[in-house]
Amino acid sequence: MTNDAAVVAGESAKAPGRPAPVYSGAPVLGALAHFRDDLLGTLLRAADLGSVVRFRMPAGVPVRTYGVFSPEGADRLLAGSAAGYRKDSRPYAETAAFFGDGLLTSQDERWHRQRRFVAPLFTPRRISRDYVPVLVQEAVRMRSTWAASLDATADVHALSVAYTLRAIGRVLFGADLDDVLPRLGPVFERANAYLSARVSTASLIPRTWPTPTNRRGRAARRELYAIVDGLIERRRAEPAGGDDLLGRLMHERDPLTGEPLSADEVRDQALIFLLAGHETTATALAFTLQLLARHPQTQAQVQLEIDAVRGVVAAGELVRVTPYTQQVLKEALRLYPPAYGISRYTAGGDVIDGTQVLPRSNIFVGTFAMHRSAQVWPDPQRFDPDRFAPDRVARRHRMAWLPFGGGAHACIGAQLATAELTVALTELLGDFAVRPATEGRPVPPVASGLVLRPSAPMPHRLVARQHRSSI
Repeated sequence: MTNDAAVVAGESAKAPGRPAPVYSGAPVLGALAHFRDDLLGTLLRAADLGSVVRFRMPAGVPVRTYGVFSPEGADRLLAGSAAGYRKDSRPYAETAAFFGDGLLTSQDERWHRQRRFVAPLFTPRRISRDYVPVLVQEAVRMRSTWAASLDATADVHALSVAYTLRAIGRVLFGADLDDVLPRLGPVFERANAYLSARVSTASLIPRTWPTPTNRRGRAARRELYAIVDGLIERRRAEPAGGDDLLGRLMHERDPLTGEPLSADEVRDQALIFLLAGHETTATALAFTLQLLARHPQTQAQVQLEIDAVRGVVAAGELVRVTPYTQQVLKEALRLYPPAYGISRYTAGGDVIDGTQVLPRSNIFVGTFAMHRSAQVWPDPQRFDPDRFAPDRVARRHRMAWLPFGGGAHACIGAQLATAELTVALTELLGDFAVRPATEGRPVPPVASGLVLRPSAPMPHRLVARQHRSSI
């Protein structure tokens, strides 16, 4: 019996619950090799073993790793027993080390304090009144840019990335975005590449080692911090401070203490919002367009709904008055959740779905696999927006669909992301139809760092459509 097996056997005797099935992986590296080569496929195969699965790690890795693949298990991890789980897992640690300890990565009193500052900035009224007009302006710009690709082949993912960077950048930095965008886009790409390497389970090299990858990462971090710190200093010199999210963060006060956020805290929040609101939304938009291109009847139904409200209903009301479009977006987020997993750490262990989770373990909700589980979703590979009709949603477990996380730490920007996607589809599909550029298989996703991305360019054709009269 190996040392690891002896420890497991000894602790199993002391704790309730049945032992978790084990995903063994490769002979030496265990599941680590499969995570490195095909993370999403590994999650799907592991989910077939049970609702809670332990992944065998190489000898010498001190922390165990578990995956949770059921709504009930997700509820336990994210809400029902949330006090027993912490954001001390490696993905959160690496994100905080690079982008700062903002709302996404913070916990305990620091998280509560940040939440008090940030929550008033993301109310439905604030999003509708202050942010949606900005999103509309950028969506109109996107529509004009995409019109240049009319009847030609265009990569909808690249176009989506350009749109979401400008959209969330304008919400964050206002007119100042134009001054920093030539630097911000490239440095953010380098930052994302470094973070992807750091959160990879195959990368165990300490951040302090002077490797070429670490040196590139530190240079990207310095440049990214300098850009945002410069914007903050510029705002401090302005009496009004600006009416964008950065200005509001600088002038918001803690409702309990009356204190403002420090300059470092403002920067950390801005960087986390840029990280969470840019690439994830681009992924969601690109895969939604790919699905609609391959389901023209669904696309036509979305366009009918858009025709009925576009130019007639206030932009801030678009989400409320486009119920079928919201079903389409939710189904796309089920199949392609940009955050493919949600990680936590337990020091004391737990029992989830009757299965024992041993102490000192990393544990994550395998959102991508759970969203494609036949135990949760009938015919899970099929694109079916009617899954999100209100009566069917009411019969489903509240944690079956988790593209924005769940529990108290669910994404505070979920409504803003939904508005960003809805505005983009309204402007784009109001004028164009999206068609596949080839008859081959759709572009599959790949796990890249913390988020899902397409594994290759996504070539599509944009075709001008004949407008229907608005109702």
